[in-house]
Amino acid sequence: MKIKKLTLIISILIISYLPLFLSISVWDTTKISGNNQVHSNLELTVTDNLNLTDTKLLLFLNGIPRNDGDTIKVEIDDVINVTVFFRDLENGTHIPNATVQLVGRANLSETNNQYYNITINTKDLEKGITILTIFAEKENYQPQSIQFFVIVVERESQLELFLDGVNMTLDPVIEVTIGTILNITVRFTDNQTGLHIPDALIQLIGEAIIVNFTENSNQYSINLNTTILMIGVKLFTIIAHAPDYSINNINLRITVNRIIGTINRDDGGSQIEVYAGEDVLLKIILKDPQNNTIKSATVVYNWAYGQGLIFDPENDGIYEADLVNVPSGTYIITITAFAGDHYDFESYEITLIVMVAKSLTIISPDASSSWEINSTQYIYWNSTGSMSNVRIELYNNGVFVMEIISSNPNNGEFYWFVSSELVESKNYRIKIIYVSDSSVFDYSDHFEIKHSHHFPQGTSLPTGIPGYDITLLLGIIGIIGVYLIRKKLIAKSI
Repeated sequence: MKIKKLTLIISILIISYLPLFLSISVWDTTKISGNNQVHSNLELTVTDNLNLTDTKLLLFLNGIPRNDGDTIKVEIDDVINVTVFFRDLENGTHIPNATVQLVGRANLSETNNQYYNITINTKDLEKGITILTIFAEKENYQPQSIQFFVIVVERESQLELFLDGVNMTLDPVIEVTIGTILNITVRFTDNQTGLHIPDALIQLIGEAIIVNFTENSNQYSINLNTTILMIGVKLFTIIAHAPDYSINNINLRITVNRIIGTINRDDGGSQIEVYAGEDVLLKIILKDPQNNTIKSATVVYNWAYGQGLIFDPENDGIYEADLVNVPSGTYIITITAFAGDHYDFESYEITLIVMVAKSLTIISPDASSSWEINSTQYIYWNSTGSMSNVRIELYNNGVFVMEIISSNPNNGEFYWFVSSELVESKNYRIKIIYVSDSSVFDYSDHFEIKHSHHFPQGTSLPTGIPGYDITLLLGIIGIIGVYLIRKKLIAKSI
């Protein structure tokens, strides 16, 4: 801003040594605006300067020495302490009882018989540049004036940002899940005093929305429902306005993410074990991060034998599907879900182990078996499914007789010595049981256990082969032996 200074030159003819009193109207051209003309009356006493004592005028603004024509910059509602020293130039002493004016405003007060002082509140000045003049005079002393410029500006403010209670002023960036409530709070304070600035207008502007903050407990806040923002990166500006304060702002970036849903089985497990030929019921639950079930989703399963939909028959967020007559083997069933643009699901895998049913089948003994006491016999069986060890028991007429062995590898055979303590019977049965699951077992057919021979009392064992002469038989065996030996000797000689 260019300021013109008007210099008034007055020529006075001194007729005598008597003082001359003048009244002059001074027009401040910097304050003329349309028809509003501002002026001040300046009363001067013009005397013969030949007999006036030389003086000097020193200016201090807020304790800092200033020279004629200096400029200071202050904020609205600041205070300027104006102190001047009006002194005798020769000896430097204070000139008391002088008239010291802030021209057009007020007189300065003399303090401690040392200096003159006045305090100015910048609210009394206009925004922009104001020219102030100090004029000091006293009879018989050379009058002095000093002029300075005051630039009044809006006050500086400080704006702090809190997102969900965390100070994010230095890094105003946050990621949120769509559908959640984001609390945005700002503290708008005076930069010098640190005090809350009341009655301000704080606004969140961006993404085609404008939201005004509410003042409460020396701060301003809003609760923003992120549903209105949609998915993606959103850019906002928080702007703070208040009278007599410069506008302050913070740029805010909000990244709105999808809700991360989870897929689980109803019992929480990720493995299913069944036997071949059985049906498998898939029960799947979808949940959000707050553990609420997610309804109306599209849920799909995919495995080696194809894919299909999993439905929610009760509309309760539990989705069900049947896999019928599953064959033996180990399979991975992959579950995927879609519940609209607001949700994101990771696929979920279930391991399905379809086992062959456990069974035992005794092959020997069978209904034709007749085992002699004090003989060694093989017990044979077949099995299906995975089984480690089996137990073998003996029954007679349906009554437990003995445990043949408590645990034997399930290898399909056992070599058993038939005890001499057993009685003869045709109603014996072998029972083989899976050690880990007694519900898996098998009985053999009824079979016979008997003594080896029966001789009448007083008889002896035969001494020969019936129908043969033992002497003749031994002679024949001897002749054959001689013949074989001679044949072997002839073959060696050749």
